[in-house]
Amino acid sequence: MEIEEEHRKLINELSISEETVELTSAFEITKFIKKLKPKKSSGFDQISNFMIKLLPPGYITCLTICFNVWIKEGRYPEQWKLAKIVTLNKLKAGVPRCDQTRPISLLATHSKLFEKIILEKVRYWAEMNQLIPSEQSGFRPQCLLPTRVLSIYQEVDNNMAANIPTLAIYVDYQKAYDKVWHAALIVKLNRLGMPHGLLKFCVSWLNDRQAYVVLGEQSSN
Repeated sequence: MEIEEEHRKLINELSISEETVELTSAFEITKFIKKLKPKKSSGFDQISNFMIKLLPPGYITCLTICFNVWIKEGRYPEQWKLAKIVTLNKLKAGVPRCDQTRPISLLATHSKLFEKIILEKVRYWAEMNQLIPSEQSGFRPQCLLPTRVLSIYQEVDNNMAANIPTLAIYVDYQKAYDKVWHAALIVKLNRLGMPHGLLKFCVSWLNDRQAYVVLGEQSSN
C-alpha cells in the first residue's frame, strides 16, 4: 500500500536523521510538576503525583539531565511504555461482566511528566503553523468548552431570529484512539511538516506499548 511504503521510507529517514528537539530545563519541569494534581494513584512503579510534588530540587536537576538525554536521542524510554490497567465496576452492585467495567490505564508519573514536555513542543509547532482550527476548544490551553457551546447557542439563536434552519451533526467514534492507524498518522504528520526531531519522538512513543490488568489482588502479568 502507498501509505505503508511511504511510512517504511520515512522510518528509514528518521533512523539516520540527526535533527533534535529543543532541550528542557529544570524551570520547565518544575512548572509542570506544580500543575500536577496531588493524586496518590500510581502506575507500575508505585510512584504517585503526590510523591513527585514532594521531591527536592536536586532530584529535579537529575530529571532534567535524564530528560535531555532522551530528547537528544529522540527516544521514549521503553520502561515507561508499560501501562497498569485497573477496572472499575459500572454497576452500583453485583459482579459485572467485562463490558460492564471501565478500564483505567495508569502510567508511570515520570512518563506523564516527560510527555507533557514533549506535548508542549508539539502544540507549539501546531499552533505556529496554524494547523489547529480556531473552532476547536478541546485539549487546548485557554480554550474552554463552554465558550464553544455558547458560540453554537448564539449561532442557533441568530438563525432562529432570521427564520433560518440550523443543521447540526454530532459524531462519537467508538474506541477512536485505539483504532488510530499509526503508520498513516506518522505519514500525515510528516506531510504536515512536523520536524523530524519531534516525529522521531512520536514514532518511539507509539511503538511497542504494553499493558497488564489488575483485578483485586490478581494481575495478568
